[in-house]
Amino acid sequence: MRIRSTGLVLFAGLSIILGACSPAASSSAPASAAPETAAPETAAPTVAAPSSDLKIGVVTDVGTVNDKNFNEYTYVGAKDGASAIGATEPPVVVPTSDADYEPLLQAYVDQGFDVIVATGFNLVPATAKLAKANPDI
Repeated sequence: MRIRSTGLVLFAGLSIILGACSPAASSSAPASAAPETAAPETAAPTVAAPSSDLKIGVVTDVGTVNDKNFNEYTYVGAKDGASAIGATEPPVVVPTSDADYEPLLQAYVDQGFDVIVATGFNLVPATAKLAKANPDI
């Protein structure tokens, strides 16, 4: 009984959070007609596209970039994120063996990249080592 109650409480809490975070529903009610004496429409202010100087790089796990798994989804996410902030499309490198992880990550550090995305749990030791040595990246 206690497990069921806990599960229901967690489900209700998650539902509330998702409801609060979801976009507002659009109204299907028709807009009222504007009176003939209404002021002329003014152009909406233009919003400048975001721009960022961040250099972002991606190191995948061994395999291919288009693996329909971690490598591909991580690279697509990095590209989408870079696009969203106005940064250039990130380059991606694919190691041929486990021994390539640290040198490829270090190459991005040496080239002055601001954000380095490492794909998968196999890169954790090399990523953690370089993250500790380079806390600003």
